[in-house]
Amino acid sequence: LTYTLVVNNAGPSPVANVTMTDTLPANMQYVSSSVVCTSVSAVVCNLGAMTVNEVMTVTIVAMPTASGGTLSNSAVVASEAHDPNLANNTTDSVTIPVKTRLFLPLMRR
Repeated sequence: LTYTLVVNNAGPSPVANVTMTDTLPANMQYVSSSVVCTSVSAVVCNLGAMTVNEVMTVTIVAMPTASGGTLSNSAVVASEAHDPNLANNTTDSVTIPVKTRLFLPLMRR
């Protein structure tokens, strides 16, 4: 499963030490990302400094560890700078179904 998150510094000032935290659902395992991230209980990506109106795209690849049901995910962005609008720092939660797949081994005779 691939998540693409778009981070935009809407201003009013440049910011430093921007981090994006994506707490994956319990039945998901972090695989990789398009920027350097760490993953312990959540995927944390250090995006560095961002100028006003700068946009960064982060792609996270994760693998479901169970089949069936649904997955809900959201992310939050933060920095050390004062942010006059904290309401736009969290993504809306996205819920997707996880399909069950049947894998059959191939046997040669």
